[in-house]
Amino acid sequence: MTNEKDCAKCLEISDLVYKQLKTNEEEQSRYTTVIVSVFFISLITIYSSISKDLTSLQRNHFLISFIISVSLFVINEMVNMIRSYREYNYNHNQWTKYFEKKKSYLVIQQKMNRYNNKLYKCNFWVWVVLFSFSVLAGIYAVGTLLFYAFSI
Repeated sequence: MTNEKDCAKCLEISDLVYKQLKTNEEEQSRYTTVIVSVFFISLITIYSSISKDLTSLQRNHFLISFIISVSLFVINEMVNMIRSYREYNYNHNQWTKYFEKKKSYLVIQQKMNRYNNKLYKCNFWVWVVLFSFSVLAGIYAVGTLLFYAFSI
């Protein structure tokens, strides 16, 4: 009977930790995605309203920087999806071993923490590089668009 209670308590604790981490990740990701999407939509709107007045060179400057920015943002989202998938698979395998009584709760928690920390550490630097270049290309696109808009 105590094993069932201990198991239920472990599951409850792990479920709470998982829900908290998942909620934090989803909120941060959702916020970033919404802000960047609004940014891209507003850029397209501004561009479409003044594109007739731009030269082909000016249009190319904007379009190339805009495409680079959007592409890097999409690649960043794909990297996040791959990280989430790898994390899910690893954690699922660890919990399977726990329920098959092949590993203890503490062992799988330690392994999952090490694996996830390593995964997030690598993903953080990928995110910094991709997101930074995406923002820089986006700022260049905005700058060129505003420069061309006010010079018309």
